[in-house]
Amino acid sequence: MNPREPKAGAISRRTFIATSAAGVAAALGACGSDGGGGPDGVPFDGTIFDTVAADTAVVIDSVADTAADTAVADTAVADTADPPVDTEPEDSSPIDTFDASDYVEDPVLFPLGVQSGDPLPDGAVLWTRFTGEGDVEVFVFRNTAEGPPGAGPLSQREKVTPGAAGFVHADLGGVLDPWTEYHYCFVDGTRRSRVARFRTAPAAAASPVVVFGAGSCSKYLYRPFEVLSRASEADLDLFLLLGDTVYADGADDAEDYREKWAENFGTDGYRDLFRTTPCVATWDDHEVANNWDPETGDAALIATARAAFFEHLAIRRAPDAPERIWRSVRYGRTLEVFVLDCRGEKRPSTRKTEAAEYISVAQMTWLKAALTASPATFKVIMNSVPITNMPIYWLNADERWEGYDAQRDEILAHTAGIPGVLWVSGDFHYGSVQHVDKPGDPFFAQIEVLTGPLAQINPATGLLQATGDPAQFEWITDSFNYTRFTADPAAAPPAITVDHVGPDGTVLHTRTLTF
Repeated sequence: MNPREPKAGAISRRTFIATSAAGVAAALGACGSDGGGGPDGVPFDGTIFDTVAADTAVVIDSVADTAADTAVADTAVADTADPPVDTEPEDSSPIDTFDASDYVEDPVLFPLGVQSGDPLPDGAVLWTRFTGEGDVEVFVFRNTAEGPPGAGPLSQREKVTPGAAGFVHADLGGVLDPWTEYHYCFVDGTRRSRVARFRTAPAAAASPVVVFGAGSCSKYLYRPFEVLSRASEADLDLFLLLGDTVYADGADDAEDYREKWAENFGTDGYRDLFRTTPCVATWDDHEVANNWDPETGDAALIATARAAFFEHLAIRRAPDAPERIWRSVRYGRTLEVFVLDCRGEKRPSTRKTEAAEYISVAQMTWLKAALTASPATFKVIMNSVPITNMPIYWLNADERWEGYDAQRDEILAHTAGIPGVLWVSGDFHYGSVQHVDKPGDPFFAQIEVLTGPLAQINPATGLLQATGDPAQFEWITDSFNYTRFTADPAAAPPAITVDHVGPDGTVLHTRTLTF
């Protein structure tokens, strides 16, 4: 049971515009055959970058939320890129309540369901894919109905112009109440999307218990991702997607990438998760291609993959840097999540130098300053590829922090002096609680939690379980799982309880970390 206090909210209204915009080839690599920590295990079937113009979603009016809805099959929809749209706000007809039963759910108009992400105390980014013509409206409301699809007082209503290929990103902010559950859906005339819910972040000075989930590596071969359905039932405040959300290897144009994303987002697991829980996402390698190199890779293909990443996720894009992935999401004084980009800015040509760049200088400068300034009790670094120094047989250190010694030492020396830091990572296809260094090494005291795999395997995990130093690798599993974190700033001392949860809801392991 979630130990949070009940949330409450009010109704408000605002008008604004928002911008959306094969086999085991290397037996001991990472999230790919030549990756940073472990191979895929099963054949795959089936300036840093050139800037890509951000798709623009225009939010035109405000007013808005309901109970869970019924899952329906999704389909992929092709389209060509539309130019950015910029229009003036206009008022929709004012209404005080919203009843989802007044509209017919249409899985053809809204083939990938809905999604929320990057919550704020007063809003969130709401997402869908729309196959109709013209604008679409999003309704956000406080559900008071006893059953689905939901009805209640309207909190916010916005008209949104879809971007390329019908992707809609409605960045709502400024009118909702903190730490409050809302329901929402998208509407076109008499037809609507499924109804979903999200909870806003706490107020800046609040310190509630925050319960969040995390996972990485969901290969379509292992669909329908039952573990995500279990996560959807856990009443989580948010869910961290640590990368390899799709395995898009082999895609060579925008439509190929969209098909790969639609395959995963059309599964029951992702639809269930998105129906109940806002997400915070980064990428790893397979959103582009296995172990891609930003220095030598196909810049046009990387830009296309990056555009598909932003198209398919409810991410708040920085107006001054719309292609940037790194950012932070704060949950009052309890938690701040620092989202890293550990793939798109690295420079392998520098890795053995004192100027090694696993992340860009700009990202490192931001990360150190933001960690230092954060008022949150817990500072979670969302790190797609682990920072742990692995045993010598764990190949491909050039794909992770370990291959960039100077910069790894720089950030670990910085985090060693900051209370409440926890590294949360993915990519290696095993779940664990582990120390970033061996006993006796300088940074041994720092803990890293590996999440997942949601749905992927790594034959090397058994070797690590058999030979890894248990003082460094406290617990390891290769079972499919998501990780649940219960962050309690009022505990004495402050603590995060870490549960790895299997596809049937069984808790595989529990560890309470104190800070």
